Amino acid sequence: MSHPPFIRTLAAMLLIVALWVAVFMAVLLLSAPARATSPHSEPIRERCDVIEVNSFYDGEGRLVFDQLIFWDWYGEESRYHVRAWRLVKMPGQIPERDHARDCWRSVFHDGALLRVVEAESVGRSWTQHDPEAMEREVLPANHRRGLIEPKAKAFP
Repeated sequence: MSHPPFIRTLAAMLLIVALWVAVFMAVLLLSAPARATSPHSEPIRERCDVIEVNSFYDGEGRLVFDQLIFWDWYGEESRYHVRAWRLVKMPGQIPERDHARDCWRSVFHDGALLRVVEAESVGRSWTQHDPEAMEREVLPANHRRGLIEPKAKAFP
């Protein structure tokens, strides 16, 4: 039994509307973490001396992970120390040159926070050792300066 043409047209239009609603709902659900209410709506901005992009490879030459290592210069020791590090999860985390501010800049989500870390220079390394882990022998992680911890806003 064949339906009249206007019924088929109406069914097709309803199907298209249902698909659009499904796509819209999926976008809302997937973007919910990014839109979640947070007491820190402004990006956390800070500077370090060097941002290193390190690719760590295993003994077989396979990439294990990429990481950003944030280094600060300690003049009294005449050396750099690791301030903090973060795994590279998105290509957008790789520092880019900001000519207007005359610096290198890495922008990334750090949990619920949006961080902007700037540095005068950037380094790139490909290693079979983890420079951040080796630095723990010189300056243990619990003695590092770390990245800024935001202050929670008081809610009324």
